[in-house]
Amino acid sequence: MTTRIAPGVGANLLGQHSAERNQDATAYVGNLDPQVLSFPQFFVITKLNGTNHKQSVETLMVNLKIMKLNLALKVEAPPKPTVESSISEKKFYEDLEYSNCCCLMIMENSMEDSIYASIPKVENAKEFL
Repeated sequence: MTTRIAPGVGANLLGQHSAERNQDATAYVGNLDPQVLSFPQFFVITKLNGTNHKQSVETLMVNLKIMKLNLALKVEAPPKPTVESSISEKKFYEDLEYSNCCCLMIMENSMEDSIYASIPKVENAKEFL
């Protein structure tokens, strides 16, 4: 099986037309097994189903750390920044909010619907975990 990249329009930085790039890419990719192109195993989060809590939490934590989204699980939330707060304090709070939001979305989507429905809604990833 040859993997072909869909033709596009325009040229790349070297001025090479997209059709030529597709030929080069096809020659380079060749007959690779689709499994080789899939995500590594650590990007798979084991879905919590009620019997695999330890494995599910372990894969979740590894993935959050790899994606650098585990900040909300590592530190306590500081008070919301004020007008007088420094730029670094505002940036830290913004990063923490982003981490918290992403952690919550990933955790909520890494469990069976029946389990998720039985958990009370929280706004903090640490509390959810």
